[in-house]
Amino acid sequence: MQIGTIATGVGVSTTINTTWVPQYLFFSTATQLQSLKVTVFGDGIICDLDTQGLNKIGVQRLLGQVTNGYIIPLADGIVTNKNVEIIAVNGVAANIPLFAIGMGYGTKYIQSLRQTVLASSGANFGNFAYLSLANCGANDLVNVTYRDGMVQKVDPQNELPAILAMYQNPVNSTNYALDNWQSNIRNVQFTPVATQIVHIVRVVPVGNVMQSVS
Repeated sequence: MQIGTIATGVGVSTTINTTWVPQYLFFSTATQLQSLKVTVFGDGIICDLDTQGLNKIGVQRLLGQVTNGYIIPLADGIVTNKNVEIIAVNGVAANIPLFAIGMGYGTKYIQSLRQTVLASSGANFGNFAYLSLANCGANDLVNVTYRDGMVQKVDPQNELPAILAMYQNPVNSTNYALDNWQSNIRNVQFTPVATQIVHIVRVVPVGNVMQSVS
């Protein structure tokens, strides 16, 4: 169902409130939003994505893509009796309808966040479902530890898109991401040459998400 319209204008912010958490948000635009933030009052932020994050997280695990369409997962089903604030910042001079999709009731949030990784210091990522390194460079270091303990150095700009194509159809030269929805990956060590933002998706129980994320 349509739950609102993102108002026209580059940089224009629209706030939409609901009393339930949608399973997915869907919108279609040829020019991506500048940002999308979803807060469940009392539980915390479950979505905080910039343009790059929306481009990548919005097509994860899709078998195909509706023209200019993006699906942002928020939960494993509709979560009722929650006060929700959705803030979307438009990137184009056009109204964008925003739809909420639900196919059952849920008990877990699908949390999509951005994180800054400092140059040369690196970061370790575990307990994630999807990790987008869309801003990575050819000389950045990516070491993947798999569930059985095998450690593999991965070429970020060549191997990551090739591996990702095994899990989803929308893949292009900048889809540098790791799909871990089947929990095959135990840890990813990412050490960039330059400071950059990465985007991570986690599954957390409904409740205080700050306590759920490790």
